[in-house]
Amino acid sequence: MKLKKLFKILLLVGFISTSANALKQDEIQDIMTKKIDNVLTILEQKNLPTNKKGEQIIKIIDEVFDYELMARIALGKETWDTLSEPKQKEFTKIFETKLKNSYIEKLELYNDQKVKILGLNPYKNARLQLETELL
Repeated sequence: MKLKKLFKILLLVGFISTSANALKQDEIQDIMTKKIDNVLTILEQKNLPTNKKGEQIIKIIDEVFDYELMARIALGKETWDTLSEPKQKEFTKIFETKLKNSYIEKLELYNDQKVKILGLNPYKNARLQLETELL
């Protein structure tokens, strides 16, 4: 159950919070399928220590996560706007570190699950959500 939540959070946040070099809508599903497959390939490597798996996976998700946007969403606009720019940067860095560490800690829960992509759907007007299912 924890792994299912991890993947849901990872995928939802990752797909909603793409970087400034946002993917074109018609490319999202193909590119994210490849990234998910790459993550699963890393997870399937039984002889690779968890910390090494984590490092490799973080490299993949760093390409699509916008940690500043995620930090702003986590705090909420009202709170974010009260922080000075240095405090916003500090919070973003701490948020990014905590998020990455949380994902790495949960990697040991992986037990050969697969991810099926169900489709790309509108999410709250200006966003898209790549709907997935953990098998």
